[in-house]
Amino acid sequence: MDSSHKLAQFKAALDEHSIVAITDTKGVITYVNNKFCEISQYTRSELLGQTHRLINSGTHSREFFSEMWGTIAGGRVWKGELCNRRKDGTLYWVETTIVPFKDDVGKLVEYVAIRTDVTLRKQQQAEIVRLLEANLQKTIRTLEGILPICGHCKNIRNPDGSWSQMEEYISQHSQANFSHGICPQCMQKHFPGY
Repeated sequence: MDSSHKLAQFKAALDEHSIVAITDTKGVITYVNNKFCEISQYTRSELLGQTHRLINSGTHSREFFSEMWGTIAGGRVWKGELCNRRKDGTLYWVETTIVPFKDDVGKLVEYVAIRTDVTLRKQQQAEIVRLLEANLQKTIRTLEGILPICGHCKNIRNPDGSWSQMEEYISQHSQANFSHGICPQCMQKHFPGY
């Protein structure tokens, strides 16, 4: 198998898995593969000659992009996650590696961006965070407000005016479980010989 055929097979394998774009040093798109067109919903002719501003979601700050451009313009590889906007306005996330390519004399000539769609993972992470926050808020709400506690026996006054032991009250208003022990001060006070 000659090297050009092998290179063509390598490119086909890469295109099958990854979203690939090549830009010149000013960021103008000179090549996109089919996966890039599929995920962005733009045709190849709509993308070529444009910059990635076309798919900018507005999610990332200017500082984020300044750091990215500083890295690749300095000839170093940049890796990170980017949120982009499809033609229909919906967002998608890609894990991205941008590799600067240099000519024979070491001058930067283009950037190759290889991306993987991680939208589903990002959505799942956001849902987990949302559920945890909702559960935390629910738990906090069950014990919010002022709890009148007897200064002597430490019982808590219920909303109906009756009094409960602290453990009983907390058990009724939360999912907390208890374990019992003796703090050092009580140990010394009640069991001075130990």
